[in-house]
Amino acid sequence: SELNATVQKGTANSPLAHLYGPFSSNYQQYNYGTVITNWYTGTGQWYSPILRGGMTYSNGYITVPTQGVYYVYGQLFYYPSSSSTTCGFRIEVGSTIIISYESKIAETEWRSQYSGQVKTLNKGDKFVMKTSSTCRYYFKKDHTLFGAFLL
Repeated sequence: SELNATVQKGTANSPLAHLYGPFSSNYQQYNYGTVITNWYTGTGQWYSPILRGGMTYSNGYITVPTQGVYYVYGQLFYYPSSSSTTCGFRIEVGSTIIISYESKIAETEWRSQYSGQVKTLNKGDKFVMKTSSTCRYYFKKDHTLFGAFLL
């Protein structure tokens, strides 16, 4: 339709980053404050990273190409370690935490958490997902994701 063509035309080059966890069925234990760097970076798969409109990814950080209002989001799947019953993640821009999500869980409970926020970002801002507690995180592609897009 004409409306659909207009929407697609207007958004084809809009900044967008969407990353998936790698295809893995293994838990990985991370300590508090660890930068998550094991996003899938291959090509040719439905879960290959989507980077367009100038968004870039390197070593856990996504860089914003232009100032604007963005929707930033993340999701992690986790299982508590023996030393922690609180698990979660945070997303930081520079040294500022813009999303922080934690929850108490039972020692035998698995949980997935998603959170997002609208935030004004500047050209060159870098944002990153970090663990907010010591837990076992599950990075399978259909459980773990991270990204942002210009609104």
